[in-house]
This record gives sequence, structure tokens and C-alpha cells, in this order.
Amino acid sequence: MVPFWKKLLSRIVDVPLERAATEYNPDVELSLRNGRYLLTTPNAIYSYGDLYLNFFEAFRRLKPQKRAIRDVLVLGLGMGSIPWMLEKKFGRVYHYTCVEIDEVIAGWAMKYTLPELKSPLTIYTADAVPFAHQCTQRFDLVCVDLFLDEHVPDELDEPEFSEALSGLLTENGLLMWNRLADKEALIHRTTSFYREVFSKIFDDAHILTFEGNWMLLNRHPENNSV
Repeated sequence: MVPFWKKLLSRIVDVPLERAATEYNPDVELSLRNGRYLLTTPNAIYSYGDLYLNFFEAFRRLKPQKRAIRDVLVLGLGMGSIPWMLEKKFGRVYHYTCVEIDEVIAGWAMKYTLPELKSPLTIYTADAVPFAHQCTQRFDLVCVDLFLDEHVPDELDEPEFSEALSGLLTENGLLMWNRLADKEALIHRTTSFYREVFSKIFDDAHILTFEGNWMLLNRHPENNSV
């Protein structure tokens, strides 16, 4: 647990906590900023509590409190921003299955963030792609937040991965897939993926756009039958 004085200090200046070079992230750093855990690589923010605004704003629009959600899958745990904000900011306690490929990051999450939560969590240090293909459980909510620095691994754009995600959902399950859209090349890639793959697999597909990110959904935001 981080001392309270460090959280206060972080409202003035970033407070470094951890830094590492890992197999998957040659330079990853954890710090405190504005009282929140900030996980970054040189070109990307992996986690930032409720100020991880693409997911926060998407949850605000989707109103999880009005949806019958019990079991949640998070592909790309980071520091646990998704379960943290759902519990701390939206008052939701769910059963989480979380997948994080980087053992160091998973360790930091278990050290700093996750002990603050009441929600039961099961954490796997694994590659999300084979996990998605092999998992037999079904989930009411699946959140995909998979990046290596600012890059979305190419294999995630293959139709087989989206098909696997479809198979992980309960009958009325909701899929939320965070994609970068802060550069022309990334916008083009995400647009092509959405048109050529995603929207063909999910016939009620929709996009929420935020500055620098797009959130791909398998259903329209106003469809809250889940």
C-alpha cells in the first residue's frame, strides 16, 4: 500500500513507484499522478484509474448499473483500471477473470491496485489470443484492452480472434474493444478492421469515438438487454 503522503504529493508532481524492462515491454513505468496509478510505456498509457477516460466515458454511456452483468472478462489487465473504476466509480461488484501477458505488470496490479477491491478476481498471466480460443466460460461483459506499447498485435485483426470473442459472450453479452485512433494510419487500420471484420461478425456493431481512441461494441449503446 502506498503511503497517503505520496498520494498527496502526486497531486503536485508525478511520484515514481516502479520501472522495469520486461519481455513484452522494454520500458514500462508505474507512477502516481493525481492520486491514481499511472502505467505507461514511452508511447502509450496502459492504465490510469478512472482517468483512463475512453473506458470511463464508455461505461458512463453504457450504464452498467442498468445491465444484468455478473461475470466479466478483461483481456489486458494493466493496473486494473477496468475493475477499479467499475467498483469505485460505478458501484458495481462483479466476478472478474483477468488476463495479462506481462508477469511484471500483473504483479504490480496485485501489489498496488487489486487489494483495494471487494470484487473477486482470477488473474491469468497468459497470451490473450490462445486464452480466448481455449476458454470455455461465458461472460456478460468482455473488455479488450490489448496493446504492446501503442501497437495492436496484428493477429488481433484476424477474423478468428473476433469469432473467438463472440464465443465468449453470453446470449446478451456486451463486448467492448478499445482501439487507438490518434494517428491517420491507426484510424485507417481501425476503420478497415471494423468494416471488413468486426461489423460482419457482430451485426449490431457500433463505434464510440473518443479523442485518440475508438471503442468498438458488438451492440448499440442503447441496447441494454444484457
